[in-house]
Amino acid sequence: QEILQGLERGNLFVVPLDDNNCWYRYHQLFSDLLRAQMIGQRPELISELHSKASQWFEGEGLTAEAVNHAVASHDFDRVVGLIEPIAMTMIAQSRYATVTEWLSKMPGGLVAEHPWLCVLGAWASLFMRQYEDVQKFIQWAEARLPERVAEYDREVGDWHHIRAYLLTLRAFLTF
Repeated sequence: QEILQGLERGNLFVVPLDDNNCWYRYHQLFSDLLRAQMIGQRPELISELHSKASQWFEGEGLTAEAVNHAVASHDFDRVVGLIEPIAMTMIAQSRYATVTEWLSKMPGGLVAEHPWLCVLGAWASLFMRQYEDVQKFIQWAEARLPERVAEYDREVGDWHHIRAYLLTLRAFLTF
């Protein structure tokens, strides 16, 4: 703690993130230098470090950061597991752009395999007035939902809710 406070007072490499001096981040220039050195010297570790960061952030309850690091590590199964439980809350909080950004960084085929992700993408796209994307997500979800009924009854909740969301989305599009 003393070292961190000394670095902060000297304006050296760290920037405080809270008033209690518990959270710090590297100064952007220092961060860029470290990142460049990592890419130049040990590029094979980058994915592993992002994966570890994702796990740590999830453990700290910082799910959005965990998702970002999971995306960076290309661990898309983990991304799905992190997004599905929180995305509807994010949409309710008007964080549509974040949801659509996460989905856009995933392979399209993977998103299409998960009807609940498609529903979430459709809602976010609807609120962002990206109507062609809404239609695409609805089609993907309707194509896969019959195959995944049993899974969704166990994991996400009653698949009938997913079907109801899809019908509601279609109604909004028609309107």
